[in-house]
Amino acid sequence: MNDLRQQPQPPAPLNPQQDQRQQGNKPGLKPTKLPESVALMLGLFSAAVFFELCHHILSVVMGIMDPAPLKAQARESLKNGGPFGGGDAVPSEGMLNASVTTAIVMAGLVGIAFLVLLLVMIQMVRKKHKRADIARRILFVFGVYFGLRAMMIFGAHPQGSTLPVWLYALDGSLQILVGVAAVTGVVFSLKEDTLKFTGELGKGPGGFGSFGPKPKA
Repeated sequence: MNDLRQQPQPPAPLNPQQDQRQQGNKPGLKPTKLPESVALMLGLFSAAVFFELCHHILSVVMGIMDPAPLKAQARESLKNGGPFGGGDAVPSEGMLNASVTTAIVMAGLVGIAFLVLLLVMIQMVRKKHKRADIARRILFVFGVYFGLRAMMIFGAHPQGSTLPVWLYALDGSLQILVGVAAVTGVVFSLKEDTLKFTGELGKGPGGFGSFGPKPKA
């Protein structure tokens, strides 16, 4: 009898909420099937982030291959009252190299920071976070910016560079791809199913200021 009493009892079955917690679902996240418009929006913004990363990598490589334009800008900046020069002072070659290297590194870090922010916003919408509405609006703003930047590419002309033209054509093509993907993502971000998914319908006219469809009566 004592041996039977000391045998371990089988664990009690978990209720659905406890089972979800043990599977790793975090509080505030609501895993659910994505509507088609949301899936397309997230896929397009993910593609935009990928192409933007390629653009940043290529920009850094181009800056290292031909630092002459950046050196000319740094020389003018230092002559016109920069932090280490002023007046008729002629900056040294070491100072120019340091300025150009710092500019390239800072540009790369800032670009990576924005890409990480976009990836976080994409995941917040995908997981239907309680702040998914804010994440969608941030993606909307970046999508408009990328679209406007792509339009400006058609009027840009490389000057004072010894790099081959095909490199600039490749870089411009990447930026255009970013703009097309982002603008198309913006279109899907304004769909009614997307606004319902992020919980923005009913919060105001159109769910996001004057953007987006109004809820049906």
